[in-house]
Amino acid sequence: MKRLALIVLELVVIFGGIRFYQLYRYSSPTQDGVVSDYIHRVTKNTPQKLESITVVSSTQSGERGNEQILLFRVEDKGLQVHIAGYAIVSQSLFGWHVEQLQMTGKSPLPEDVLASLDWSERGPVIYGQVFLPNAAKVEAIFTDPTHGQVMMDAEIPFGNFALFGSQYAELLEFKILDVNGNVLKQFTKDELLSR
Repeated sequence: MKRLALIVLELVVIFGGIRFYQLYRYSSPTQDGVVSDYIHRVTKNTPQKLESITVVSSTQSGERGNEQILLFRVEDKGLQVHIAGYAIVSQSLFGWHVEQLQMTGKSPLPEDVLASLDWSERGPVIYGQVFLPNAAKVEAIFTDPTHGQVMMDAEIPFGNFALFGSQYAELLEFKILDVNGNVLKQFTKDELLSR
C-alpha cells in the first residue's frame, strides 16, 4: 500500500512538472506577445506567411481578473487571406498563456461580414469582423433550453467581435446594427454557415 502511494505521488509530481514546464515554455510577458507566438507556432509548417498580427481589443473575462478575451486580426501574405479571431488568455506565475484561440479567414474579403460559428467548452461562439462602414455593434440571439431566447450584443472595435452563448445554447439569428440600433444585415444560423 505504501509503495502504491509513492507511485501515485511520483506520477502527480511528474505530471505537475510537465504542466508547469508547458506553462513556462508557452507563456509570454504580454497578451499581444502570447497570441502572436501561439499563432506563429500553430502555423509554422503551413504555407501561410503571417505578416501582421494586431490585437484590437481586450476585455476581462472571468471573475478573478486574470483572464482576458482578445480580439485580433491577421494579414496572411502567403495565401492572400484576411483572418479575424479571438483568444482567451490567462495570466499565471510565468506570464500570459493561451487557453483557447479560434480564427477564421477568407479571400477575397466579403463586403459585409467575415464570421464563423464554433463551439467551445463554454458553448457556441460567433466571431469575426464586420466591414460595413456604418456598423456599430453586433447582436446574436441564442436559444437556451433553460432560459429560452437570450440576446447577446457587443460593440465592434475596429469591426472585430466575439459573442458567447451559454453552454447548451444554439444560435438562431445574427444581426449587424448601426449606431441607432437599425438592422443593417441579418443572418440565420444556416445562412451564416453557408457563406
